[in-house]
Amino acid sequence: MRTRLLTAMAAGSGAMLALSGCALLHSSSRTAATAPATEVAAVSTSARPTSYSPLSGPVVAASALPRTCSAMLTQAQLENVFGAGVATGTKYASYAALPTIERTGRVACIFGVGLDSFGRQSDGAVEIAIATYDTAANAVSRAADTAEQDAENGATAAQISVGGHPATLIVEPQTVSVPATAAASSSAAPASASAIPSATASATATASASGGETELVLADGNRTFVLQIPFGELNSAQAATVLTQLALFAYQNTLPPAGAGVKQSPSTG
Repeated sequence: MRTRLLTAMAAGSGAMLALSGCALLHSSSRTAATAPATEVAAVSTSARPTSYSPLSGPVVAASALPRTCSAMLTQAQLENVFGAGVATGTKYASYAALPTIERTGRVACIFGVGLDSFGRQSDGAVEIAIATYDTAANAVSRAADTAEQDAENGATAAQISVGGHPATLIVEPQTVSVPATAAASSSAAPASASAIPSATASATATASASGGETELVLADGNRTFVLQIPFGELNSAQAATVLTQLALFAYQNTLPPAGAGVKQSPSTG
């Protein structure tokens, strides 16, 4: 799914995953997923309804999107979740507006990019993309379309909660087939890119060679958040917990400042 535009979730009830303030995982415990569908069912067993609607979130301009990876997620926060051994490299890209889908802007960052003993660059531990749309309604509608298309292509989805915000957790057992039109809409060259020069040309790299990934999509106001971890990095059960914590960090880090003339959403505590 990293080969196309990814947006955010449809509103609905979800399961609250427990969030921990300590390091959840270390590199020695990362294993490939073997039964993603079962694991998705497992993380959704403690379902709690949430009444918050993404439509009531802040509506911000594309110019307010993060301009650096650290504005999305700090290294300390990444280490808080993955452990101190996670690589420090990042890859940032900014994309132009895409009027055909009402997208006004998009930025993406890959975190945890490093080099192996042969000098080959890794794909990174996690990718976070944030996009803005012209209205909150269009952001949520786009999210619903994405989730529906994923299901049609074999992905398994579960409704969860990120700090009280409804979100969708999607597990893809293998790379999802994408219609040519969708692929074309997401392959437009980024407006800018920085950080590690030898990184992949796009911040939306393809899934790992082992195939498949776990993804979390969340919408708030006219913004969408998409976080992805390949199976080669973490299995889907581990990734569900990690993505929930990282999504909360990214959301809190990018909230519009108070008094900025935008409608604020409820507390994410």
